[in-house]
Amino acid sequence: MGDNGIEHKEQTVSPFYFKGLTTPSTDCMTTRDVFLKVWRVDEIDISSVTAECQYHNKAFKAGVPVAEPVLSKLTKSTCSRGFVHLVFAVEFIHQDMIETISDAWQFSQSLIQAVLMLHQKGKMLHCDIKPANLRWNKKGVRLIDFGNAQDITNPGYVPGTKGYEAPEILNRMPCSTKTD
Repeated sequence: MGDNGIEHKEQTVSPFYFKGLTTPSTDCMTTRDVFLKVWRVDEIDISSVTAECQYHNKAFKAGVPVAEPVLSKLTKSTCSRGFVHLVFAVEFIHQDMIETISDAWQFSQSLIQAVLMLHQKGKMLHCDIKPANLRWNKKGVRLIDFGNAQDITNPGYVPGTKGYEAPEILNRMPCSTKTD
C-alpha cells in the first residue's frame, strides 16, 4: 500500500492505466482528476486502439453516458527510455458503492438507459459489458472501454470476457443488441 492508502500494482503489458491530475493553464485555473489509458506502440495494433477511442468519442458526441474526453484524440508520447506510447485521456469517474435496494434499483435503471442510448443514439454495440466496464455514482451509470465496440448495422462475432459472455457469443454468433 502507498502512503495514501491506494494499492499500486506493477503494470507490465499494454494498456497501462493511470489516474492523473490536469494542471492549471492560463485560461483555466482549476484542476481535475483524469483517467489515462496508455498503450506502448510496439505492443499493439494501432488501428484497434484508434477504433476504441473513436467509438468512445462517437458515443460521447451522441449523448451516451461515458467519461468525458479530456483530449480530443489519441496523443503520442515518448518516455525517457525511448518507448513511444499512445495516450487516451478521459475524466476520472469517482464511484459510489451500491449500498441499498434503492441504489441497486437506480443502478439497474441507469444501466438499461445507458445501453439503450448506446444502441439508439450512438448506433453501436459495446460487446463487452461487465462490471469492470461500468462506472456508477449517484448521477448514473457510465460506460467505459470500447475496445470491442462495433457499428450496430453490420456487427460480427467478437469474443467478450470469459464469464460475462452472452449465450450467442459462446456459440460464436455475431454481436447484437441482445448480447449487450
